[in-house]
Amino acid sequence: MKRTLSGVPMHRERQAQLRILDRLEARHGRKFRAEIRRASAAMIAAYRATGSMPALPEDHEGKMRTIYLALAIDAVSAFGGRIIDQAKHAGLGLERKSFVDLFQRIALDFIQSEMIRRRIAMVSQTTRQQIVDQIIKGQENGLSVDEIARLITDRLPSFTKFRGALIARTETHAAANTGAFEVAKRTGSEYKKEWISVEDERTRDFGEGDREQDEFNHREMDGQIRQREQPFDMRHKSGDIFKIQFPGAPALANGAPSPGGAVINCRCAVGYFLDI
Repeated sequence: MKRTLSGVPMHRERQAQLRILDRLEARHGRKFRAEIRRASAAMIAAYRATGSMPALPEDHEGKMRTIYLALAIDAVSAFGGRIIDQAKHAGLGLERKSFVDLFQRIALDFIQSEMIRRRIAMVSQTTRQQIVDQIIKGQENGLSVDEIARLITDRLPSFTKFRGALIARTETHAAANTGAFEVAKRTGSEYKKEWISVEDERTRDFGEGDREQDEFNHREMDGQIRQREQPFDMRHKSGDIFKIQFPGAPALANGAPSPGGAVINCRCAVGYFLDI
């Protein structure tokens, strides 16, 4: 049985990572939810006042970027620090306090990367598009401006709760595993890494768990072992193989954006162990 740097079995490492991610997602999901609700309410008010399709508030994307940065700092610190703590336990003589500045740089590089900047813009525009889609549907059903505005307002709590949670899970996962990967590269030791899938019916697969064929198969990736900077193989339903460095990575190993079907709401983990 493969174990992490600190000697923890990989299945327990996955459980520990999921607990940390749950805490981070809850904390930052509330922030995403509040900002999406604020922006949506502003658009509804603008539509009620003018009857025209509303624009996003000018400050919405900037506020989302601020939340992304706070999330990235927390996630990188938690998962990068976990690598340092495990390495210290393994006798590598590393101290978390020596890496604080590195955690901050990795987090900043993460949100300034082309893939994440695009994601922030896309997430922001999706907020507007979902409001616009509801307006169009209301118009097609012959509703008045006030009726449409009231209907969208009534749906806001459930709509923003779902979106806030989904964004928080996807982006926390990406930032956390980016932090672990980048810190592992900088410790001066040669690691191997193992993909750890969640063993339940929700795991992405081609029908093995719940008879539903997902776009990518993460179930069969469980137990894949690679050198630290060698990507994992992720199989598409077409039979094509995609190369990805860790679960939730915003970009594939070739630099292309990771497909949404491969990373959105992904719950897989990665464990690092010494290459000896």
